[in-house]
Amino acid sequence: ARRVYNKRFDSLRPDAVVVVRNTGDVRAVMRWANQYDVNVRARSGGHSYAGYSSTDSGVVVDLSRLQTIQASNGKRSATVGAGVGLIRMYSKLAKKGLTVPGGSCPTVGISGLALGGGMGFASRTHGLTCDNITGVSIVTPDGRLRKVSKSNNPDLLWACQGGGGGNFGIVTEFTFKAYR
Repeated sequence: ARRVYNKRFDSLRPDAVVVVRNTGDVRAVMRWANQYDVNVRARSGGHSYAGYSSTDSGVVVDLSRLQTIQASNGKRSATVGAGVGLIRMYSKLAKKGLTVPGGSCPTVGISGLALGGGMGFASRTHGLTCDNITGVSIVTPDGRLRKVSKSNNPDLLWACQGGGGGNFGIVTEFTFKAYR
């Protein structure tokens, strides 16, 4: 059964929901939407209190299949797909002896949490989730995939660290500083 977390947006019905399989699909949707001037919203976990993952006119891009998680204890980093939920991320990283500061709701998607700030139990020690983003793969409205880091397009990285609301494109993958 469908559970609605925020009934304030329950009446919104997008024109379409596109479930993407990979970054190439996101690029195709963004190019199409740009060509036809269609409003696009990204959805990772679907818990957007501000309604960022909902629309009444346009397309919702469902990122739930972007589920990659890679971790390096030596580099103390984690690369996480945009559709990963927190409980899955924490479980996978814990097997490597790592964690990324994040929230406490197990079903929240990493994307909205990280792009919107990300307050959690480890925030006092390690900062917000967004403070620990070291890189993103982002598809901008023109359909281009940009690999963003402190050394490559640092202004866009800064904008993705807590800007929220999908203002700059659709992030398909995050790289985070990880902690033991």
